[in-house]
Amino acid sequence: MKLRLNLIDQDLAQRFGCRKEIIGAVCFNWINFMFQVLVAQKGHPQWPSREKVNLQMPIVFSEDLEFKLLRSLLINVELLGEKPPGSIYETNSLSFSTLQTSKVWTLTIGITPNGAVNFISSLHQGKDVGIADSSLDVFESIQSGLDKDDVIVGPLIPSSTLEQYNSRDVDYIVCSRQPRLPHLVLIRNLATAYMNRLMLFKVLSNIPAEFHSIVHRLATVTMLLTNLNKPILDRDSSHLCSLKTK
Repeated sequence: MKLRLNLIDQDLAQRFGCRKEIIGAVCFNWINFMFQVLVAQKGHPQWPSREKVNLQMPIVFSEDLEFKLLRSLLINVELLGEKPPGSIYETNSLSFSTLQTSKVWTLTIGITPNGAVNFISSLHQGKDVGIADSSLDVFESIQSGLDKDDVIVGPLIPSSTLEQYNSRDVDYIVCSRQPRLPHLVLIRNLATAYMNRLMLFKVLSNIPAEFHSIVHRLATVTMLLTNLNKPILDRDSSHLCSLKTK
Protein backbone atom coordinates (compact mmCIF):
# COMPACT_ATOMS: atom_id res chain seq x y z
CA MET A 1 0.00 0.00 0.00
CA LYS A 2 2.89 2.35 0.70
CA LEU A 3 4.64 1.64 -2.59
CA ARG A 4 1.53 1.43 -4.77
CA LEU A 5 -0.63 4.17 -3.28
CA ASN A 6 1.95 6.21 -1.33
CA LEU A 7 -0.53 6.66 1.50
CA ILE A 8 0.71 8.84 4.35
CA ASP A 9 1.81 7.12 7.55
CA GLN A 10 -1.08 8.59 9.53
CA ASP A 11 -3.59 7.07 7.09
CA LEU A 12 -1.93 3.65 7.28
CA ALA A 13 -1.71 3.87 11.07
CA GLN A 14 -5.45 4.43 11.30
CA ARG A 15 -6.14 1.54 8.94
CA PHE A 16 -3.95 -0.89 10.91
CA GLY A 17 -4.63 0.48 14.38
CA CYS A 18 -1.11 1.45 15.36
CA ARG A 19 1.08 4.50 15.81
CA LYS A 20 2.36 6.21 12.67
CA GLU A 21 5.95 5.85 13.91
CA ILE A 22 5.53 2.09 13.65
CA ILE A 23 4.34 2.40 10.04
CA GLY A 24 7.41 4.43 9.10
CA ALA A 25 9.76 1.98 10.79
CA VAL A 26 8.11 -1.07 9.19
CA CYS A 27 8.25 0.42 5.66
CA PHE A 28 11.86 1.58 6.11
CA ASN A 29 13.00 -1.81 7.43
CA TRP A 30 11.13 -3.81 4.78
CA ILE A 31 12.67 -1.80 1.94
CA ASN A 32 16.12 -2.43 3.38
CA PHE A 33 15.30 -6.11 3.90
CA MET A 34 14.02 -6.62 0.34
CA PHE A 35 17.05 -4.83 -1.07
CA GLN A 36 19.36 -7.03 1.01
CA VAL A 37 17.66 -10.22 -0.18
CA LEU A 38 17.01 -9.33 -3.84
CA VAL A 39 20.20 -7.40 -4.60
CA ALA A 40 22.90 -8.23 -2.06
CA GLN A 41 22.07 -11.93 -1.74
CA LYS A 42 20.30 -12.90 -4.99
CA GLY A 43 22.22 -10.54 -7.28
CA HIS A 44 19.22 -8.93 -8.96
CA PRO A 45 18.70 -7.42 -11.43
CA GLN A 46 20.33 -10.22 -13.36
CA TRP A 47 21.69 -9.72 -16.87
CA PRO A 48 20.21 -12.71 -18.77
CA SER A 49 22.29 -14.69 -21.22
CA ARG A 50 21.85 -14.30 -24.95
CA GLU A 51 20.12 -17.70 -24.99
CA LYS A 52 17.54 -16.67 -22.37
CA VAL A 53 16.81 -13.41 -24.16
CA ASN A 54 16.30 -15.31 -27.43
CA LEU A 55 13.88 -17.75 -25.79
CA GLN A 56 11.60 -14.88 -24.76
CA MET A 57 12.25 -12.63 -27.78
CA PRO A 58 8.98 -11.26 -29.20
CA ILE A 59 8.40 -12.12 -32.84
CA VAL A 60 8.33 -8.44 -33.73
CA PHE A 61 12.04 -8.38 -32.93
CA SER A 62 13.18 -11.96 -33.62
CA GLU A 63 11.99 -11.90 -37.25
CA ASP A 64 13.64 -8.56 -37.96
CA LEU A 65 17.20 -8.51 -39.30
CA GLU A 66 18.06 -5.29 -37.50
CA PHE A 67 16.67 -6.20 -34.09
CA LYS A 68 16.97 -9.99 -33.82
CA LEU A 69 20.03 -9.52 -31.57
CA LEU A 70 18.42 -6.83 -29.40
CA ARG A 71 19.73 -7.34 -25.87
CA SER A 72 18.45 -4.39 -23.87
CA LEU A 73 16.57 -1.11 -24.10
CA LEU A 74 18.00 1.64 -21.88
CA ILE A 75 15.60 4.15 -20.32
CA ASN A 76 16.39 7.25 -18.30
CA VAL A 77 14.13 7.57 -15.26
CA GLU A 78 13.49 10.68 -13.20
CA LEU A 79 12.34 10.25 -9.60
CA LEU A 80 10.64 13.01 -7.65
CA GLY A 81 10.66 13.38 -3.87
CA GLU A 82 9.24 15.70 -1.29
CA LYS A 83 11.36 18.76 -0.76
CA PRO A 84 12.86 18.30 2.71
CA PRO A 85 11.62 20.83 5.28
CA GLY A 86 13.92 23.80 5.57
CA SER A 87 15.66 23.21 2.22
CA ILE A 88 16.81 26.34 0.43
CA TYR A 89 16.18 26.05 -3.31
CA GLU A 90 18.69 28.68 -4.36
CA THR A 91 21.69 26.94 -2.78
CA ASN A 92 21.35 23.79 -4.90
CA SER A 93 18.81 24.40 -7.64
CA LEU A 94 19.90 21.37 -9.69
CA SER A 95 18.63 19.11 -6.92
CA PHE A 96 15.05 20.32 -7.28
CA SER A 97 12.45 20.48 -10.00
CA THR A 98 11.44 23.71 -11.71
CA LEU A 99 8.39 23.76 -9.45
CA GLN A 100 10.80 24.19 -6.52
CA THR A 101 8.75 21.67 -4.55
CA SER A 102 10.31 18.33 -5.45
CA LYS A 103 13.73 16.83 -5.02
CA VAL A 104 14.98 15.10 -8.18
CA TRP A 105 17.08 12.02 -8.85
CA THR A 106 17.88 10.34 -12.17
CA LEU A 107 19.10 6.88 -13.10
CA THR A 108 19.25 4.60 -16.13
CA ILE A 109 17.56 1.22 -16.28
CA GLY A 110 17.70 -1.52 -18.87
CA ILE A 111 14.82 -3.74 -19.92
CA THR A 112 14.85 -6.85 -22.07
CA PRO A 113 12.86 -6.92 -25.34
CA ASN A 114 9.84 -8.33 -23.45
CA GLY A 115 9.96 -5.64 -20.75
CA ALA A 116 11.80 -7.22 -17.79
CA VAL A 117 14.31 -5.10 -15.87
CA ASN A 118 17.85 -6.40 -16.39
CA PHE A 119 19.95 -3.39 -15.35
CA ILE A 120 19.73 -0.53 -12.84
CA SER A 121 22.44 2.13 -12.77
CA SER A 122 23.72 4.16 -9.85
CA LEU A 123 21.62 7.12 -8.78
CA HIS A 124 22.43 10.74 -9.63
CA GLN A 125 21.03 13.72 -7.79
CA GLY A 126 19.84 16.50 -10.07
CA LYS A 127 17.29 17.13 -12.79
CA ASP A 128 19.61 17.11 -15.83
CA VAL A 129 22.08 14.46 -14.74
CA GLY A 130 22.28 10.85 -15.83
CA ILE A 131 21.86 11.13 -19.60
CA ALA A 132 25.19 12.20 -21.06
CA ASP A 133 27.19 12.44 -17.83
CA SER A 134 26.49 8.88 -16.73
CA SER A 135 26.40 7.15 -20.12
CA LEU A 136 30.02 6.02 -19.89
CA ASP A 137 29.41 4.52 -16.44
CA VAL A 138 26.33 2.72 -17.75
CA PHE A 139 28.09 1.16 -20.71
CA GLU A 140 31.11 0.21 -18.66
CA SER A 141 28.72 -1.57 -16.29
CA ILE A 142 26.98 -3.63 -18.99
CA GLN A 143 29.98 -4.16 -21.29
CA SER A 144 31.08 -7.40 -19.61
CA GLY A 145 27.66 -8.93 -20.24
CA LEU A 146 27.53 -8.18 -23.94
CA ASP A 147 28.14 -10.70 -26.70
CA LYS A 148 29.39 -10.01 -30.19
CA ASP A 149 26.86 -8.17 -32.39
CA ASP A 150 24.46 -7.47 -29.50
CA VAL A 151 22.19 -4.50 -30.12
CA ILE A 152 21.63 -2.03 -27.31
CA VAL A 153 19.03 0.67 -27.80
CA GLY A 154 19.16 3.74 -25.60
CA PRO A 155 18.67 7.46 -25.20
CA LEU A 156 21.00 10.01 -26.70
CA ILE A 157 24.60 8.92 -26.09
CA PRO A 158 27.47 11.32 -26.93
CA SER A 159 29.79 10.09 -29.64
CA SER A 160 32.67 10.62 -27.21
CA THR A 161 31.27 7.87 -25.00
CA LEU A 162 31.33 5.07 -27.56
CA GLU A 163 32.45 5.53 -31.14
CA GLN A 164 29.75 3.27 -32.53
CA TYR A 165 27.07 5.55 -31.08
CA ASN A 166 27.69 8.38 -33.49
CA SER A 167 24.37 10.14 -33.88
CA ARG A 168 23.15 13.01 -31.69
CA ASP A 169 20.08 13.92 -33.76
CA VAL A 170 17.51 11.32 -32.67
CA ASP A 171 15.99 10.26 -29.37
CA TYR A 172 17.01 6.62 -29.74
CA ILE A 173 19.92 5.07 -31.60
CA VAL A 174 20.99 1.53 -32.35
CA CYS A 175 24.75 1.08 -32.41
CA SER A 176 25.91 2.92 -35.54
CA ARG A 177 22.54 2.75 -37.29
CA GLN A 178 19.44 4.87 -36.95
CA PRO A 179 16.33 2.69 -36.57
CA ARG A 180 13.69 2.98 -39.23
CA LEU A 181 10.52 4.79 -38.23
CA PRO A 182 8.40 1.68 -37.43
CA HIS A 183 11.14 0.43 -35.09
CA LEU A 184 11.54 3.83 -33.49
CA VAL A 185 7.80 3.90 -32.75
CA LEU A 186 7.91 0.40 -31.25
CA ILE A 187 10.93 1.23 -29.11
CA ARG A 188 9.34 4.40 -27.79
CA ASN A 189 6.07 2.58 -27.09
CA LEU A 190 7.88 -0.23 -25.27
CA ALA A 191 9.69 2.32 -23.12
CA THR A 192 6.42 4.17 -22.46
CA ALA A 193 4.61 0.95 -21.57
CA TYR A 194 7.28 0.09 -19.03
CA MET A 195 7.24 3.57 -17.51
CA ASN A 196 3.44 3.40 -17.22
CA ARG A 197 3.84 0.12 -15.35
CA LEU A 198 6.56 1.53 -13.09
CA MET A 199 4.59 4.67 -12.26
CA LEU A 200 1.76 2.53 -10.90
CA PHE A 201 4.02 2.61 -7.84
CA LYS A 202 2.97 6.11 -6.86
CA VAL A 203 5.69 6.40 -4.24
CA LEU A 204 8.19 7.14 -7.03
CA SER A 205 6.25 10.25 -8.07
CA ASN A 206 6.59 11.87 -4.66
CA ILE A 207 9.09 9.99 -2.51
CA PRO A 208 8.52 10.83 1.18
CA ALA A 209 11.31 12.72 2.90
CA GLU A 210 11.94 9.86 5.34
CA PHE A 211 12.97 7.64 2.39
CA HIS A 212 15.45 10.08 0.84
CA SER A 213 18.38 8.42 2.62
CA ILE A 214 17.51 5.07 0.97
CA VAL A 215 16.07 6.36 -2.29
CA HIS A 216 18.27 4.12 -4.47
CA ARG A 217 17.22 1.05 -2.49
CA LEU A 218 13.57 2.10 -2.71
CA ALA A 219 13.80 2.63 -6.48
CA THR A 220 15.69 -0.63 -7.04
CA VAL A 221 13.22 -2.72 -5.04
CA THR A 222 10.25 -1.10 -6.77
CA MET A 223 11.71 -1.66 -10.24
CA LEU A 224 12.48 -5.30 -9.45
CA LEU A 225 8.88 -5.79 -8.31
CA THR A 226 7.73 -4.88 -11.83
CA ASN A 227 9.35 -8.14 -13.00
CA LEU A 228 6.58 -10.01 -11.20
CA ASN A 229 4.13 -8.80 -13.86
CA LYS A 230 3.45 -10.57 -17.13
CA PRO A 231 5.76 -9.59 -20.02
CA ILE A 232 4.90 -6.33 -21.74
CA LEU A 233 5.57 -8.07 -25.05
CA ASP A 234 5.17 -11.85 -24.97
CA ARG A 235 6.89 -14.18 -27.39
CA ASP A 236 3.99 -14.21 -29.84
CA SER A 237 3.67 -10.42 -29.96
CA SER A 238 4.03 -9.21 -33.52
CA HIS A 239 2.62 -5.70 -33.54
CA LEU A 240 2.32 -2.52 -31.48
CA CYS A 241 -1.16 -3.16 -30.11
CA SER A 242 0.20 -6.14 -28.18
CA LEU A 243 1.84 -3.76 -25.72
CA LYS A 244 0.54 -4.11 -22.17
CA THR A 245 1.04 -1.72 -19.28
CA LYS A 246 -0.34 -3.68 -16.34
